[in-house]
Amino acid sequence: MESRIHLKRALLLPTGRAACKILIVVLLLGCALTLLQVAVFEWVQLRFERGSITFPFALAPVTRAGAATNLVGWGFMLNEAVMPPFHWLMAQLMLFVSAILVGRLLWWSPVIMSAGGTANLIELQWRGAVLDWIIIPMGSIIKAISLGDVAIFVGAAWCMVAVVAICIRGFHEIATAIRQSRTTTREAP
Repeated sequence: MESRIHLKRALLLPTGRAACKILIVVLLLGCALTLLQVAVFEWVQLRFERGSITFPFALAPVTRAGAATNLVGWGFMLNEAVMPPFHWLMAQLMLFVSAILVGRLLWWSPVIMSAGGTANLIELQWRGAVLDWIIIPMGSIIKAISLGDVAIFVGAAWCMVAVVAICIRGFHEIATAIRQSRTTTREAP
């Protein structure tokens, strides 16, 4: 069956060249996200006071925190966490390994997720904090995410689409194989 062949091919350990390609993509995308985060940090630091949350760029005037017209705003929240270098290195290694091992099977979605995690880890180690500047009001609670988090969410959504597509393809092939086997057993003397 075609999906079994695809699965076997995708689950094989990648060649050194394919692994290097995945690592380069993760690092380049992670560094690009980090540079964008740093640029936003510099701009936000000039505009807001540390720790404040305001919504100057709301889609419409905001009457309450969870108003539907204020889907995404800007703010200044630092997600500070001290991470020992060994833990940082282990987290980065796990991101690389997962991207390399599962990247081909799930259409590179783990690579996008690993790049987002890499961006957050680089920013955390470099500056000691991750800037969560994309504000999402949820009623009385205000959540904030970074560009790295956005990449993680996009990769996770893409991963779910890939898994559903693989399952649908597999079920279709199984149904086709069952129909063909029934047809051949009916035709047999």
